[in-house]
Amino acid sequence: MTALTQYDRIEASGLWRETSADQKRDVIVSLGDATLIVTDLKERPLAHWSLSAVERLNPGQLPALFSPDGDSEETIELGATEHVMIDAIETLCRAIERRRPKPGRVRTASFVGIFSVMLLLMLVWMPVAVRDYTLRVLPNVTRIEIGQQIARLMTPYTGPECFSPLSNTAQKTLSSRVLGTSATLKIVPQGVDRVVALPGQLFLVDRRLVEDYEDPDVLAGFLIAEKIRVSDTDILQDVLRSAGVLATFQLLTTGKIADDALGGYARARLSEQPKGPELDALIAAFEAQNLSLAPYAAAVDITGETTLPLLEAEAIRDNAPQSSLGDTAWVSLQGVCGG
Repeated sequence: MTALTQYDRIEASGLWRETSADQKRDVIVSLGDATLIVTDLKERPLAHWSLSAVERLNPGQLPALFSPDGDSEETIELGATEHVMIDAIETLCRAIERRRPKPGRVRTASFVGIFSVMLLLMLVWMPVAVRDYTLRVLPNVTRIEIGQQIARLMTPYTGPECFSPLSNTAQKTLSSRVLGTSATLKIVPQGVDRVVALPGQLFLVDRRLVEDYEDPDVLAGFLIAEKIRVSDTDILQDVLRSAGVLATFQLLTTGKIADDALGGYARARLSEQPKGPELDALIAAFEAQNLSLAPYAAAVDITGETTLPLLEAEAIRDNAPQSSLGDTAWVSLQGVCGG
């Protein structure tokens, strides 16, 4: 059967030539069982062409000239009056071509599919992998440098760090007492919501925590709360997520990260108001530091409604708390910003 049944019984007159050296002969061209049959005028067969191999040599021109695929020596010429046969041959050839397996398309589709999967893995997995590896191998000194770099980028919003020679010792004493000797405490004039922790154990403190309270344990309490909040995570992870994979890769290979990559995080962190730590963890930390919960609880909520568990824990504690800083040192620290 031919590829399309409506062309089963079509015949046409044409000119056939077996080679370029032969004379053209009048022939009858008919559609057979998936073949183009060429016979002489006495219906003696001269040639059988597979429809899957027929090629038109002069598309759009008349008389139409056909040959077996890849062999232009043998040809059939069909005049304009045989347009039905011409259309039938071209239609059947197109239909057969559509049904023919196309290994190239399969290979292309396979390549596109594999490439798409690899690209998806690169877009989804690679940034996470690069970031996690960088966090594992980055030395502490680089973390400290990044924290200082972010603090510098925050300066247009926070103002320069407050410093006073008379307050320096008290500031270090309080920082060491509450945060540990590896931490750094910076007091800034504005722009910080109480306390902000940065990479490298750098803590920025709003001057109001120093100037507006008579008890140093208020400042100590907010420092402890921020320390607990970031204890279960790596601050630098959020920094690198904000900076992007290219900046992270640059940091991994050079140990440096551009200011432009950190600017967005610096601005966002100052406007962020993260949720505080769990009260149980906070109570445990205060007890471990042997600090009073009451000053901090009053600063958070003067009514005591939201800090009742802190006040209850303070009421039943066995040991007497110790102040985070002596009176003289606290008075000197309160003047750090010149207030």
